[in-house]
Amino acid sequence: MNKAPLLAVEGVSKSFSGLRAVDGVSFTVAAGEIIGIIGPNGSGKTTLLNTLSGALKPSSGTIRFSGTVLTGLRAYQIARLGLARTFQLVRVMPDLTVAENVAAARLFSTSDGSDTTGRELLDLVGLGTMHETLARELTYIDQKRLELARALALRPRLVLLDEWLAGLNPSELETGIALIAKLRERGLTIIMVEHVMDAIRALCGHCIVMNAGRVIARGAPDEVLADPKVVAAYLGDDDA
Repeated sequence: MNKAPLLAVEGVSKSFSGLRAVDGVSFTVAAGEIIGIIGPNGSGKTTLLNTLSGALKPSSGTIRFSGTVLTGLRAYQIARLGLARTFQLVRVMPDLTVAENVAAARLFSTSDGSDTTGRELLDLVGLGTMHETLARELTYIDQKRLELARALALRPRLVLLDEWLAGLNPSELETGIALIAKLRERGLTIIMVEHVMDAIRALCGHCIVMNAGRVIARGAPDEVLADPKVVAAYLGDDDA
């Protein structure tokens, strides 16, 4: 018998005043996988992540995480089940130190505190020397690192990364890809919305391509990136 997926998304749609931003999306994610979600701007990728994390309630469809139906749960309840996320627009608590940001996130964890410490998490993401730095004093890239550490502080089984690698220079990108690979080696499951195709190819065994709210292709990265429908979506009209 096949093992049940960690995440099962079944016919999920989200509409705003008649505009269907996500339209009947279905996919599954097995524990330990890194799944990529790609597509042109405005294709519904972030809206989909928002429905998975509880920031938005789906208009229809069902989301199951480790067998639990997430529909109707609040974001903090979903986080406590072990599903964490980062945001396309970085969100840190600017007047708290780096260490305090991570400590605040740990309050939402169901962990008994015996797992990785906040200091170890900051070392992992490359902020090991900045524990007492105020979050507002960090560079944009380091704020992204802090947000990832804060997500990891929830002791998640699944992390949603919304363009976490965007804006990195080539050296930082290489470091970022290596960090995500290290998280996978630790058994973490990841869904990443990303425009950096080198990262998608390096990290994802499977990816989903969205356009106008719908899934238009799925499969191995090289396979879907060569799909004529995908090429047309990226090179077509700006509002596609």
